[in-house]
Amino acid sequence: MSFKKESFIQKLKALSTTQDSIQSLSLWLFHFAKYASEIVKVWVSELKQALPNQKLKFVYLANDVILQGRKKNMAYVTALKPVLVDSLAHVYKVVDNDGKQQLARIISIWQDRSAYPIEFLNELRKAMRGSEEQTSDELKEVDLGESINKQSLFTSVSEHEAALPSISTSMSKMSSLPPNLFDERYMGALESLEAVSKEEIIMEQTQKDIKNLIEKLQQFLSDGNSLTPDVSRCILQEKHGIAQAQLDLQVCKDKATKLNDVAKRLKEHVSNLPTLDLSSSTAAARLPDAADLFADPPSPAPKNPKLGD
Repeated sequence: MSFKKESFIQKLKALSTTQDSIQSLSLWLFHFAKYASEIVKVWVSELKQALPNQKLKFVYLANDVILQGRKKNMAYVTALKPVLVDSLAHVYKVVDNDGKQQLARIISIWQDRSAYPIEFLNELRKAMRGSEEQTSDELKEVDLGESINKQSLFTSVSEHEAALPSISTSMSKMSSLPPNLFDERYMGALESLEAVSKEEIIMEQTQKDIKNLIEKLQQFLSDGNSLTPDVSRCILQEKHGIAQAQLDLQVCKDKATKLNDVAKRLKEHVSNLPTLDLSSSTAAARLPDAADLFADPPSPAPKNPKLGD
């Protein structure tokens, strides 16, 4: 099944912003993934010609193809990458505020799903933002920061999680206290001094346990808050690495495909070469002997001495 440019253009004109329409055309495109480069050229051309209120549907289609392409076929992810900066900046200039928010949201989704490396997404944000001084948080560039020492971070997280059993034990101890300990009517009904003293001892110990639990919880929350930035940055760096690895893998696949095509054509060319009949005496006479090919060259003949010497 071959790709027809005219058919794709008609489908783009009939495309709407509904989820069914976007997903339907996206699915159709994956049947022609090997024509991704040609399809992207048509997509860009039709996007530039579309009316301002019709441009977002092209971006929605690209978004679905990119996100689905991470699972099905990376051809569109790599084919769209060179044209996205110019295309999204073009759309961002002509859409209303709601459209601008939708575009910014799509960039954030690509970051969450590791569709593209962070540096490229920042390039998109910068191109869309242009000279605007005030912009949404989603269009602000993301700083990857210094590389996280993952081994050290994992050790810190493990130590942080190690505090949970102690906290759980303290909370279980609190939940096992008799309910009447917190009932003022029960405490007021005590008649003997011995009973009151006994309850005071229990109350004092309970207060110490509660204070200890609160300290543990505060320390746990404090440690967790100090780890959160590093954990978030580590996740961001991992997503960046995944996105870059996926693009690099697709480049390798494309090169392997081209090499396979060359090998296939070479094999066909060799198979079409005329067969040389080595059985004939004429052909055999033209071919040198293998021993002659690798034999040492003959020594030069000695010069004849001149007469009179």
